[in-house]
Amino acid sequence: MIKKANEEGKTLRKNLFEKLTEEERQQLLFIYEKLNDSIRN
Repeated sequence: MIKKANEEGKTLRKNLFEKLTEEERQQLLFIYEKLNDSIRN
């Protein structure tokens, strides 16, 4: 059951990501990288 929920969540995130423009994807990537950097430091 948990695996199914995880797979459905993965599909949902993929579908949402596909609706973003290339510029929005780049902005999101920048935000995630910035967050990752702040966690490491």
